Amino acid sequence: EFRRVLFRSLAVVCGEIPEKMAKKFTMFDAEAPARGAGAGSAGGVASGTGSESVKPRETGPTKKDKFTAETSVMEFGRHLKIPDPVLEELVKAEPERADLHAQLASLLLPTAPERALDEYARAAKLDPRQPQYQIGVGSALVKLRRFEEAVPALRQALAGSPKEEVAYFAHTNLGTAFFELKDYQNAAREFIWILGQQQRLGDPKKAAITLYFLGICFDRLGDYEQALKAYQQFLSLATAENQLEIDKVKLRMPSLERQLKEGKGKRKP
Repeated sequence: EFRRVLFRSLAVVCGEIPEKMAKKFTMFDAEAPARGAGAGSAGGVASGTGSESVKPRETGPTKKDKFTAETSVMEFGRHLKIPDPVLEELVKAEPERADLHAQLASLLLPTAPERALDEYARAAKLDPRQPQYQIGVGSALVKLRRFEEAVPALRQALAGSPKEEVAYFAHTNLGTAFFELKDYQNAAREFIWILGQQQRLGDPKKAAITLYFLGICFDRLGDYEQALKAYQQFLSLATAENQLEIDKVKLRMPSLERQLKEGKGKRKP
């Protein structure tokens, strides 16, 4: 059933299956199990043999295979941007695949966050061991501006001690949620963590934006000294893309400097 949906889905995307992709699929016997190596191989990429023709296997895929038919179409789909209806067919064919629900959710998130939330929630329920699905739930809630619900969802994801590259997305969404809730103390903590990661990875563009919002947090908390430092660092990294924020900071800084001279604002001992 999955193979039938698989090839029909590719036909929708391409009009017909390219010859090279058809050869790639002949690596699998028609009687091979649809799951093959399982979800654990998701994201794998096969390498061609270089021969002109590839003979079908007489047996199913072995453990040495780098991908399965279904993960291959997902990899192919990422490059071709498979339309949502096609991916929905794949989800219907294998409704217990958490990774398929999550990928559909990621495509839906920009324009249909309510549906994305449902798909991420389904993925998290199917495989609660994967923190990225719970982070997806939180990101959809942030997109829907349901910040009070997003906070516990994202904290739950972080409680599982995910890897830093996964935790990063939880912290960015959590920082946004706290900021929108005007919880500037917790927002500042998140932005400081995020800034550390961006500096470690050498990403000045993102670091500039983080510094801008960190400066606002300190400013709203009355810590004018730290706010001024964050704004100054922001200006040192900002580019023409940040012109609106640059203008706002330049308008605010003289007032901050004056208040600091007058002894106002919190200062660290």
